[in-house]
Amino acid sequence: MRSIRTCLIALLILFAAGQSRADGRADSSASRRVRVVSIARSLVGIREVGRNAGAAVERLIQFAGGKVGDAYCSWTVVYSMRKAGILVPRFGKARSWFDAAHTIWRAGRQLVGKLAPQPGDVLGFTWGHPDICHVETLVAPWGTGPSVRAVGGNTGGGGALKREGEGVYENWRLKRLIAAVANPIDNPTY
Repeated sequence: MRSIRTCLIALLILFAAGQSRADGRADSSASRRVRVVSIARSLVGIREVGRNAGAAVERLIQFAGGKVGDAYCSWTVVYSMRKAGILVPRFGKARSWFDAAHTIWRAGRQLVGKLAPQPGDVLGFTWGHPDICHVETLVAPWGTGPSVRAVGGNTGGGGALKREGEGVYENWRLKRLIAAVANPIDNPTY
């Protein structure tokens, strides 16, 4: 059932991106997005043992370039991108994803001249802090509704608004709580 769901999501992403070549092959950006979403979703179910610890959490952090015990929301995004072949920097800080070249959406609106958010993009949350302190991967089309689907590490399930959590979860996130969206897939250079 999960593979059927993943295939349907992949088709939706390709359709939503509206990017296919005349020869029928998927555009490389769309195929990279499919890989990022698939890898992010494959991490769902990882659980902590202790605080930011446990064998699976530690492997994820170390592969991404962090130190065991680090908060790992950003390391989860780095892991998904790098496993998909997108050589983004090894950001340990959530706010590092959101420079002027990569931020496409901020404070409730799409930035002028930037693409709309797409699956695989990075969602940034402030959750009462002065700067972005948590990131997750957008895993379904942005759409017109009030919320989106996202996979995040170091968070909780059931839509919990937690910066420090128990593992990797897929949640609904209200768009009004998203401080910014970054697109590192189409330009992985920082």
